Amino acid sequence: MVTSAFRSAFLVVLLASGVARAQSRPVPELADYAVLGLGDVTIRAVTPGASDFRLPPHTGAAPVAAGSFRDVTVGRGSVLQLDGGTYAMGSLRVRRDGRVVCVTECRIGVLGTVTVGPGAALGALAPLRSNLVRIDIAASGPLPVFIARARANVSATVFAPAGDVILGPQGSYRGAVVGRTVAVGPAATLRVDSAL
Repeated sequence: MVTSAFRSAFLVVLLASGVARAQSRPVPELADYAVLGLGDVTIRAVTPGASDFRLPPHTGAAPVAAGSFRDVTVGRGSVLQLDGGTYAMGSLRVRRDGRVVCVTECRIGVLGTVTVGPGAALGALAPLRSNLVRIDIAASGPLPVFIARARANVSATVFAPAGDVILGPQGSYRGAVVGRTVAVGPAATLRVDSAL
């Protein structure tokens, strides 16, 4: 169930150019849409590690090899590079102006929630390669499982079929987004490119 604030917020309209624009109008019922084949739409089992990974504010690190972590937090203005492969996390938080980038193809499984702070970035090192990054979110419940705040930049396929997704205002989103519901803020741009 989605709160009424999101039920009538915004509707994504795909244009022939592959660009989506958010328009303010009531969101139609899901039954109004045909379901298309999506390819690999399964979420692999996510088993987070026992240790947290925290990157302090305004720092960087050498690319991190594939692995499992409990809660991953990237501090304000920091850059976390993922070397590629498969990652498992309990949760993922990217603070204001922080960045999490995949150097090569990667798949990130998250058991809990993902939050991308204002002006922060998550996804492919080169945004045009968003089809090389997939973020699977297993969480569900009454609260959103993926939140991108104002001016966020996400270049990945976000797959959260059991949870609600919020793409904040004035953000730039390249890839595909699958959620129980997807709310897109005003002045946001969504360009379709999928890893499904």
